[in-house]
Amino acid sequence: MAAIATDLPQQRAATSVEPLKMNAGVKVLTKSTDLKEIILEYAERSRFVARTLLQGMSENLGLEEGYVEEILKLDSMFQLFAVNYYPPCPQPDQAIGLPPHTDHVNTADQLEIFSNGKYKSVKHRAVVNNQATRISVVIANGPAPDAIVGPASPLVQRDGRPLSRPFKYIEYVETQLSNTVDGKVNLDYAKIQDN
Repeated sequence: MAAIATDLPQQRAATSVEPLKMNAGVKVLTKSTDLKEIILEYAERSRFVARTLLQGMSENLGLEEGYVEEILKLDSMFQLFAVNYYPPCPQPDQAIGLPPHTDHVNTADQLEIFSNGKYKSVKHRAVVNNQATRISVVIANGPAPDAIVGPASPLVQRDGRPLSRPFKYIEYVETQLSNTVDGKVNLDYAKIQDN
């Protein structure tokens, strides 16, 4: 079981981001029992919302009920919880809080792949300013680490070809964590290139 500290540091460099990562079964370390309970409840509720949204998207794609839950192994879904701390930056035009990327927002890369391009991943970024501290709380829900993420078979049959190659979700996470965040690097990695 992994251990995670939740206390934010008092001082960081202007471009610093402090991530906190967790998934089901992770022990949250904090001096505050109340904070631990709040984080765990927030995580549980966000998983419920994610599953509900995925059920609606699956229905919209014309997939059988339960298809997305089974294929993406949502009973063992991956969850990432991050608290990003951005102190005031004296030269915000010279710094980026977090460069543009498409990791886990809105439909996310995995859903663009799973939907065979029907849903699009959305690029987003974090910016710093010179007046106020900014803290963002991010929670991302994804397939189980060992789930194979690829275009849904019924959609490939309907569309005539897959737009992306299948891969284990943990491969995506490892690639994302090992690369500098730079736009759609991981999404491009999964796409099948036309010759």
